[in-house]
Amino acid sequence: MIRLPDGSVTGQGEDGDLTVDAQVLAPRLGVSVAQLKAEMRRGIVYSRVERGEGADAGYWRITVTYRHHAMQVLVAPDGTAYELPAAKPGAGIRNEPPLVALARRAGGET
Repeated sequence: MIRLPDGSVTGQGEDGDLTVDAQVLAPRLGVSVAQLKAEMRRGIVYSRVERGEGADAGYWRITVTYRHHAMQVLVAPDGTAYELPAAKPGAGIRNEPPLVALARRAGGET
């Protein structure tokens, strides 16, 4: 996992209202910021926000996909954001370790 710069993810997780900065997101999806915004207006950039439960409570996972690119972000309870390795869209379900285990590997406190 790669720690993202502070402020890369903003919003209140309580409502799943989290936003990944376009400057961070665009190059990982293989487009410019302007093209990312245009594709979002066209409705072909997809995102999913998942709230951790049980041992993962307080953590959030954001998945953003565009064509054959994807980015996943883990947001810790303290707001620290990490880029997770993302499967290519359509690659099927991966057997992932719990979010807390991912945070521990990144050196985060749990």
